[in-house]
This record gives sequence, structure tokens and C-alpha cells, in this order.
Amino acid sequence: MKFVFIVPDSPFLIDEKVFPFLGPLYLSAVLKKAGHEVKVIDLVAGQEIPKIEADYIGITATTPQFPRAAEILSLLKARNPNQKVMIGGPHASADPDACLRWPFDHICIGEGEDYVKAKTHLMVEEFGLVTDLDSIPFPDWDAIDLSQYHYFIDGKRTMSMLTSRGCPFSCAFCCKSPWGQRIRYRSAENVIEEIGLLRKRGYEGLMLYDDEFFLNEERDLKIVQGLGAAGMVWRCFSRSDIIMKHLDLIKVAAKNGLKEILIGCESGSDEILKNINKGTRRYMNEEAIAFLQSLNVRVKAALIIGLPGENIHTIKATERFVEKVQPDSVDFTVLRVMPGSDIWNRPENYDLKFSLDYQPYKGKPGEYAAGVSTSALTAQEIVDARDYLDKKFNPHLWSKK
Repeated sequence: MKFVFIVPDSPFLIDEKVFPFLGPLYLSAVLKKAGHEVKVIDLVAGQEIPKIEADYIGITATTPQFPRAAEILSLLKARNPNQKVMIGGPHASADPDACLRWPFDHICIGEGEDYVKAKTHLMVEEFGLVTDLDSIPFPDWDAIDLSQYHYFIDGKRTMSMLTSRGCPFSCAFCCKSPWGQRIRYRSAENVIEEIGLLRKRGYEGLMLYDDEFFLNEERDLKIVQGLGAAGMVWRCFSRSDIIMKHLDLIKVAAKNGLKEILIGCESGSDEILKNINKGTRRYMNEEAIAFLQSLNVRVKAALIIGLPGENIHTIKATERFVEKVQPDSVDFTVLRVMPGSDIWNRPENYDLKFSLDYQPYKGKPGEYAAGVSTSALTAQEIVDARDYLDKKFNPHLWSKK
């Protein structure tokens, strides 16, 4: 069969040419291994949609990309009403009902690598979890023009990688898959093999895109040592409680190329952290940031304004928190309630009102829209608070505006 996958562009991002979408590259590798013909059209890298002849066209989409995916569907169906078009990716799994309102021929829920095994012809096809991640081929890096992407760590050309799938935590704002909080790991040996192949392609840096790294100490130690042996610099995502639980591992990582960790601090208010079931406290974030900086590992603190229960006092607590810990960089966003999150599913349990019609994702300075409100703050007051904090702690971004 002939498959064509389309990656929508993401004009809402400050810079969409940072990392390629790995999902279609994994699918391309799996389908090619099974004997199918595959092409990936990467609109992020500026491609146009040519005339396509294929058995199936697949569009991947995150929630913010879905309006663009719907536009692409309309274009394809206008050209050829009989063309089979399927939708997959995070949004299809989180909110299949939204996809059903559009004339997609198939809606793929779950991990698309199992699509090649599908025998049914249902409109909505649900796949399980891939239990053995080592069985999946490495991404098909030749399927797109990687030269369009430009991310560097300490001047080193950097590629992204997933060493695990899933997250065991239950933050109320986070979109969960239909399968809950199960986490699966690639083996250290499998990861190290991929590191070696990327090194041969000229990459000297890696962004580990796992939801949380450092959860599996024995495995992760091997990966850390492999990164060091390959001469890689790297960064990852983690949580303060994980970091403080694995101090020795973090010390080894700092000696083996770890340059930066992004920590989802979310708020400087313990009240807010409790409201969102974060599982961490302000003091944990303070301790983790101080520890990492003592190892010369940079910290990027991610903070969300407009979480349930937000008020002027919690905003001030966040401001004082950033002043105290002085992270190397800080990212302020306005909450966007995601399909599949607990806030989305059970809004009555949270001090929050939200509209489905706004899209304040990673907007440029001054371009955030109002869309959530609490009993104490209007939507516009939340956006104003976000902009105030961003101007104070990221003045360089506003000077470019």
C-alpha cells in the first residue's frame, strides 16, 4: 500500500522549526519495514501540499494543530472526494469526538505503530500500547529534510529523542492518554544504539523528550554514561521530586553532558500546586533548582498562569518564587485546558471557567488571548498577569517585539 503522512504547520509557535515530529517518522519506519511505500510531507518545514495519489493519507495533529488539520482535510477532499484520509496523533486520542465532526475516513486512537496490524474497517480504530518499545525501528530520519530544523545546545547541533512513553503522575491540567498513567521504557542498549547512529549523522546534542527523565535509575544511569561516552551534550524534562530522589544519578549526569533541565514548577503557590494535584511543593522546586545550579546545570522553570484558584496573592507568590530561585530561564504561559485532562473532564471540581474557542499556546509576546477565568480573576486579568511577569523576567523577548 501507499501511505502519505502530512505534518501540519504550527504558526502559533514562536519558532516551529526547532524539532521534527517524531511520530510520522516512527510510522514511516514501521510501514517501510512491512513493505509499504511511505512519503512524509512536512508542512512545518515549509512544504506545499502537492497532488497526492495514495491508498491512505494520514494527518497527525496535536490539539492546537487540529484546526489546521481540518483545513488540510477539506483541501484534500475538494481535490478528490474519494481519497481516504485518516487523523491520528495526540488530539485524535484525547478528543476523538471532535474529529468525528469532520469527514475523516478513519480516526486512529492510540499508538499508530500498530496501524499496520489493523484488520478492521471501522471509522474509529483503537489500538493498544506497544509493549516492547525496542521492537519499533528507529525514526526514519531520511523521510524529511532535517536541515530545516535548527536547535543547538551550547553550539552543538541537536536532535530530539524519546527513551520512554507515558507519565506516572496525575497533574489535573495534563492531557492523559486513554490508557492512564502507565509508563514504558526502551532498554538502555536500544537507546545507546540510536545515540550512536545520530552521532554518525553529525549530531552532538540531544533533547530527551520523555515526559519525565530520571525515573528509572538503573536504566537511566547506563543511558547517561552512554551519552557521555558519545560526547553528547543534552537536556531533558524532569520534576523536582524526581531530581531530589536521585541526587547521585544527577551528579553523574552533570559530568556526562547534561546541560539543562526543564522543571514544571507550574506555580510559586503551594495552594495552586495542591489544587492541580501536582505532587510537589514550592520548597521542593527551590531545593531542586539550587542543587542543579550548584552542578552548573542550567534550569528552565515552566510556570502556568490561570490555574484553578488563581488570585492576586498566588500571582505574587509566583513572582516571589522566581525572584528567589533565579532560574536560568523561565517560561510563562496561560493555561489552556486540554481535552482529556481532569479539568476538562470534571470542571465542576475546579475553581475555573474556560472557553473552548481560544488558543493561547506558545504565543509571541503580547499575543496571548483571554480564555480562562477564576472566581478571583477575569480572563483578561490572567493574561495581564502573565504579560507582567514575562516583561519583568524576560525583558529581552519584549524588546524584540
